[in-house]
Amino acid sequence: MKALFLGGDVRQKYACEYLIKNNIDAEYESLDHIDDVVKMKIKGADIIALPIPFSRDEINVNLSMQNKIRIYDLISLINRESITFGGQFSKEVKDYFISHNITYIDYFDIEAFQIQNALLSAEGAIYYAKQKFQRCIYGSEIAILGFGRIGKILAYLLHLQGAKITVCARKDSDFTWSRLIGFNGVKMKISGNMSNLNLIDNKYDIIFNTIPSWIMDEEFAKRKNSNTIIIDLASHPFGIDEKLVSKYNLVYYRETGIPGRYAPESAGEIIATTILNNINNMEG
Repeated sequence: MKALFLGGDVRQKYACEYLIKNNIDAEYESLDHIDDVVKMKIKGADIIALPIPFSRDEINVNLSMQNKIRIYDLISLINRESITFGGQFSKEVKDYFISHNITYIDYFDIEAFQIQNALLSAEGAIYYAKQKFQRCIYGSEIAILGFGRIGKILAYLLHLQGAKITVCARKDSDFTWSRLIGFNGVKMKISGNMSNLNLIDNKYDIIFNTIPSWIMDEEFAKRKNSNTIIIDLASHPFGIDEKLVSKYNLVYYRETGIPGRYAPESAGEIIATTILNNINNMEG
């Protein structure tokens, strides 16, 4: 069995190395260009591992370098006999795979992968927060916007370090769970780009956002304590309009793609074990 990792960041290299250690014939190709040699490698691979995310602009493949390769210039080379892995495929790419009878697996359709990835994101978020925060986490007031996978793990890890946690949750179930666990809870309401976050206390040392929507509206922004650090962990379009950040001089940081930056080797192992588990399940 031959595995070929294409593009992406250093996670791909670590994932490739992990498979080699587990007796899989694997190779990493940076994709600085597509030539006949690369085409032959793709044609001869049983496993194609595409980047996470596969694309950042829905036009070009996510590469670690400045050159650009269009999505369909690459996926049109994939043969039907291979199994294609990747992260956050768009609906259009998934439709292409289906219409061309290409077997694909999106890492983000796998709950075990999502949980492990969320752990790295949460742990990394705390690491980057400590670099910006001039006080200890113990005893600090921290608000977490959203109580999904990352929000849950983040709240748990911060609680273990003695932080006072407030969870702002939209779902009744998440709000209820956060209160039962022992965190302070705020029932978040969102209508369009408006939210009730302006009602939360103006006391927080750090606010982590995990919701990819402009929930931090102008009412929220203009009431924020000037010393509050806002760390946005959400994907595009993030949690606030950058114009509001500038207008109100918010202490705001976007920390995206944390697993690949904070713990690339661990992130690569998660990718590789996900591939191995799925291949073993198919063979079993």
